[in-house]
Amino acid sequence: MSLPTAILPYGGSSLVLLAESIRENAFALDTGNIEFLSGDEFALATGQACPNRAGLYIRDINKRRSGVRWHLTCDVEGINGAKTERHLPGSPVEKTSAVDWDTVNIEKITTGRPYTAGVLYPFGMAMACTDVSYKPLDDHGTWSICSASIKGIKNFKPAARTITSGGRTISGDNITWSLDPGWTTARAGEVQLSEVTVTDVTFSTSPPDTAAVPGNRVPPNTPGLRQFNVSITDGRQFWPNGWVYTVAGEQLLNYTVWKITETYRWQYRVLPK
Repeated sequence: MSLPTAILPYGGSSLVLLAESIRENAFALDTGNIEFLSGDEFALATGQACPNRAGLYIRDINKRRSGVRWHLTCDVEGINGAKTERHLPGSPVEKTSAVDWDTVNIEKITTGRPYTAGVLYPFGMAMACTDVSYKPLDDHGTWSICSASIKGIKNFKPAARTITSGGRTISGDNITWSLDPGWTTARAGEVQLSEVTVTDVTFSTSPPDTAAVPGNRVPPNTPGLRQFNVSITDGRQFWPNGWVYTVAGEQLLNYTVWKITETYRWQYRVLPK
């Protein structure tokens, strides 16, 4: 049905919606076709927001003149409704660990820049964006796929301990061995010694205690250790000896959150050269 000329004067930029068809997608951009009637050929432009559909943008325009009016048929795309983002299939992927950083990997369609590398985000106790990329989805730069990696601590983590044990064989020409059955007169011999290493992984707001290295520190909840009285008249002395302490720390970017790995290794005071 024709419209009165007074409503749409020639050259006027007013728009009348004639028809529309919208296809909504769960994991991609929505698309559609919308037809307007206007007195102005240039009432709409590619790349602009669709005047009657929040979240949709005009990709292409087909123009057809009918008398003094223009039929403007627009191909549109975006996310229909007042939304600025849509997660892609399988996103987000969350991983928690008792002995390592927790991670969240995100992939979604967005109109803005929701993540910035180096910034904390509310995914847990202390979670920061370590990597982010934006891949354009259209020629107008309106929509992009955001891929972001978030790392940190979601919840409190108790200390995680690993204990390894093994044997160490020593030999020499002047060894005494006090464990029964052994020998008390120095002579050539070969002895199997215990070798124990304790590794504790903790997360803290304090940096690692590097001032204690090198040195001795007894591990908390000290594991059992079979110690031997080995006497070597011609041997090499070791310092530090006993429980030898080393430590390493990994900081969450520039925030006061640390993953700390403490190692306690049993070292005998003297061993053969």
